[in-house]
Amino acid sequence: QPTRSGTFGLAVTRLSAGTQKSFDANRNATGGFEASDTAYTISYSRFLTSRLFGNGRTGIGGNVKLLRSTIGQYSAQTYAFDVGLQHRFVNRPLSLGASVMNMGRGMQFLDQVDPLPLTFAVGGSYRLGGSMSIAVDLRHEYHEGRTDIGMGTEYTILPTFALRLGYASNFAAAAAQGNSGLTNFGGLGAGFGIKTRRYRMDYTFSPFGDLGNVQRLSLGAKF
Repeated sequence: QPTRSGTFGLAVTRLSAGTQKSFDANRNATGGFEASDTAYTISYSRFLTSRLFGNGRTGIGGNVKLLRSTIGQYSAQTYAFDVGLQHRFVNRPLSLGASVMNMGRGMQFLDQVDPLPLTFAVGGSYRLGGSMSIAVDLRHEYHEGRTDIGMGTEYTILPTFALRLGYASNFAAAAAQGNSGLTNFGGLGAGFGIKTRRYRMDYTFSPFGDLGNVQRLSLGAKF
C-alpha cells in the first residue's frame, strides 16, 4: 500500500509437511504428528534523497518477521529482520543493491537452538539495448560459510512477453547430489513472463537434484 510516507506491505508464508509417521526408540509405530513453519511479515520501503552514487533514485526497505515452527506437540518462535538498499542510476540503465536477511535470535526447541540463516547479498542489473537485461548477485550464508552466485538474463520480445534464462550455483550443488539424470544442466533455469498493466504471470523450470524437475508458477495483480 503506497502512502506519502512510503510503501507498506503484509505477507503470510506457510509451509506444511502434513501428517508424518512417528516411532519410538525401538522403531515401533506410535501414530503420527504434524510439522509446519509459518512466517508473518510486515514490510516498509521508501525512496531517499541521496547523491552517494551520483544522480539517481535510492530506495531503502525492511521486513519485520514473526517466525513460528511446530513439530508435533512442540513449537518455537522468534523474530527476524531484513534490511535492503537499492540505487537506480538516472543516466545509465544500471541498478545496484545490497541486503542483510534473517537477523535475529535462533529458533529454540527444548534446549536446542538452531541459528537463523543469516544471509548477506549484493547484486546488480544492467539493461542492454532496451530489450535485454542482465543481472548478477552474490549471496553469503554466514553460519554455513557458503557463498552462492546467481546470473540471469531477460529478453523482451513484446511489451507484454519476455523470455528468461539463468544459473544459480546453489541449484547446481543440489543437482550434483541428486539422481535426477540432468546433473549436466544443474543450476540452469528457464522461463517466461507475461505482464499487462494490472496483471502478470511468471513461470520457471529448473532441474533440482532429488526433487527432480521443479516448476514454479506465480500470478500477480496490481490494484
